Amino acid sequence: LTRLHGPPLSEVHRNGYDDVIDRDERIVIVRQIYQWARRQPDKTAIIYSGARYSYRDLVLRIEHARETLSRQKLRQGSIGVICLGSLLDTWILSLALRGLGLTTIAIRSLDQLESLRLDNVGYVVTDADETTARKVLLPNAGYAAALIRRALYAGKLEYKLAEPFQPPPFDGGYIMLTSGTTGTYKRALIDRATAAARHLRHDHQRRSQ
Repeated sequence: LTRLHGPPLSEVHRNGYDDVIDRDERIVIVRQIYQWARRQPDKTAIIYSGARYSYRDLVLRIEHARETLSRQKLRQGSIGVICLGSLLDTWILSLALRGLGLTTIAIRSLDQLESLRLDNVGYVVTDADETTARKVLLPNAGYAAALIRRALYAGKLEYKLAEPFQPPPFDGGYIMLTSGTTGTYKRALIDRATAAARHLRHDHQRRSQ
């Protein structure tokens, strides 16, 4: 797993970078969505399959997913793997899992679960057929798994949102798959430590110039 190693976050805090990292939208996007939902709840956040979803609609779905997932006692710091055909469900579950302190990765097929050799997987959700799921999702692999049969979050959602709603306390990272020029997937982790390294590196470059 490729990672831009930087100083420990305690050093980042001493040097005053923690506030900058807390504004990094790639890391705190869940928090940003909640802020936008409070300030402009009816503004369009996404359009999916021709349907419009406002920021409040988005938070409604994230909160529903987060409440449902929290009952499974998922391990903070573990990896949540999402393998779904619905892009909307992938977005919602990814943001909900990050709000529960997990690092997420979205894959196209369960076959990638083995080929990527991910350590510390805590949760897998997929809409793969049952035969494939039983073959790939080993019963003693040490992670929770959910097999869903239909799109979860498209259309109307009957769920009461408690107000004033607050953003989740955690901001988990995510893993990007990138092949670069090799044609072989590499796994790049984007999290708070990565953000710290990036901001420190850019600051050092500015000072050297």
